[in-house]
Amino acid sequence: MSSSGQATVTHLSNASLKSFDTSNYDFLTERNVSQSTSMRKALLMVDASYPLSVSPPSTSTRPRRLSLYRRKGRPAGRWGSLGTRKKAVIIAAIIVTILALAIGLGAGIPLKRRKPKSPITSRWRPAIGTPWNIQLNTTLTDLSGPVRTYDIDLFAADKGTIDRAHQLNKKVICYFSAGTYEDWRPDAHQFSHNDLGGNLADWPGEKWLNTASRSVRNVMLERLNQAQSKGCDGVDPDNVDGYLYNDNGFKLTNRTAVDYLTFLTDAAHARQMAIGLKNGADLVLDVLAKMDWAVVEGCADTNECVYWHPFIAAGRPVLSIDYVDGPNATALSRVCTSAGTTGFSTVFKHRALDEWYLACPVGATAVS
Repeated sequence: MSSSGQATVTHLSNASLKSFDTSNYDFLTERNVSQSTSMRKALLMVDASYPLSVSPPSTSTRPRRLSLYRRKGRPAGRWGSLGTRKKAVIIAAIIVTILALAIGLGAGIPLKRRKPKSPITSRWRPAIGTPWNIQLNTTLTDLSGPVRTYDIDLFAADKGTIDRAHQLNKKVICYFSAGTYEDWRPDAHQFSHNDLGGNLADWPGEKWLNTASRSVRNVMLERLNQAQSKGCDGVDPDNVDGYLYNDNGFKLTNRTAVDYLTFLTDAAHARQMAIGLKNGADLVLDVLAKMDWAVVEGCADTNECVYWHPFIAAGRPVLSIDYVDGPNATALSRVCTSAGTTGFSTVFKHRALDEWYLACPVGATAVS
């Protein structure tokens, strides 16, 4: 091709044209050829009368193949147009990449893997008729006898004692007041003054708490952590029925009580501990689905035992307490023979809640 763009073909002799074999080449389409005006003119100068099926020239005389041609049977594409050296470089890069990934995986390159599911540990669920005793004001030392479940004070609970109970296949419930402030507790200083309400009658140093307070709930979470660390099988949160007392100092309602109990239950279950409803008969139907048992005081004396029957119907025990001293002492024979307490695990206690107790024969005698 000349510098002016004109195709130079006069140097091709007729013999050269006749000896040039194009049987192995395809001319590109007219559209592709038309992209080079000078080349099109050069092609038109070729005499169509010359045969094109003669034998090919030697390698030394074969004209340089232009990009205008495509080898028959060879796929079109960028790979085909690459030189041998470039192909070798690309193949080598792929091999190096694969080797690097293999070595890296062997060395522990972190990969996103599905996190294995943690094994689910089933929490304890006491059976109806479980023999029990509640002992809050004295230290639990005697683990003999038919008692299968002990309800003891959280702060006085000793991990060694709880471990011994477990060795005897017995369970321990840890008691704490969830609805009141007690000025003698070691964590009393953690409560905000704004969360302290009215005084509890007949209980010096004790005040109602604002159970909706974030601060109060954080203290209760720490108590649940303490119970878990000591090995408690369940917790007994008391005084959750402050809405029944007008002097509580806050606008506590049945709804706020349900919300608070839901919070406590979810937190206890998350720590693989069971939990029960303490008193609050009008809350039974609202929280029954979440609770593992109920603790009831004096229902025979107040004729409220019937309100706790849904627990028995749901296969969950009612741990009932009747007091034999002080005002409204309960007659043992009347309680034990009452149809209203059928299935209950009833114990008779002194109000001091020491180690002494008597128990009614229970119709259902399943052991926890």
